[in-house]
Amino acid sequence: MPGTYLLDTAPLIYLMGEEESVPATVRRELADPKTEVFYSQISLWEIQMKYQLGKLSMSDEPAVLLPREVARYGFTQLDLTDAAIYGLSRLPPVHQDPFDRILIVQAKLTGSTLVSPDKI
Repeated sequence: MPGTYLLDTAPLIYLMGEEESVPATVRRELADPKTEVFYSQISLWEIQMKYQLGKLSMSDEPAVLLPREVARYGFTQLDLTDAAIYGLSRLPPVHQDPFDRILIVQAKLTGSTLVSPDKI
């Protein structure tokens, strides 16, 4: 059933070269033209940091690979907004990862389902 989704950083990375790591049912849902799929600017930052630290291997530099692949998939970027930053104060301290926390707030603000392998 089509909906609105926000990709966590991990599924975004998987879709850039390890599609089989994303369950087939999720891939089908994301491929549905009626489905709106967002990725966060915060994920770009996280990917770039991991790449620079040597913790992430990619077929090309993130600045080349990511724009090309998100355009191919037709995903929409969510910029980091003041509302998302201030929304962190209303999020219970159940999850300590700062990237995941901002993604949770962004998903709430956009009414999106967060697609994540993490237990959130």
